[in-house]
Amino acid sequence: MLRIDTAQLKLIERLCNAMAVSGDEGEVRRIVLEEVKPYADELKVDALGNVLVRKKVQERILTRFAGCTHGRSGLHDRTQ
Repeated sequence: MLRIDTAQLKLIERLCNAMAVSGDEGEVRRIVLEEVKPYADELKVDALGNVLVRKKVQERILTRFAGCTHGRSGLHDRTQ
């Protein structure tokens, strides 16, 4: 069974309580940036407001994209 610890539950609560109507997802974007910053080698926010995070893992690069625009969120892994 999957267990959610207190820190994860607090993050879910913050994201659910964030004011982020379609077209104005800035608060969610700030939370995501704050949470991933300690783990990222590179952070970018593109012109559409998507958060782009790059983390180097040994000899390969793992890239995760968290979409924070158009009312959708998601992750995408790409290994180079």
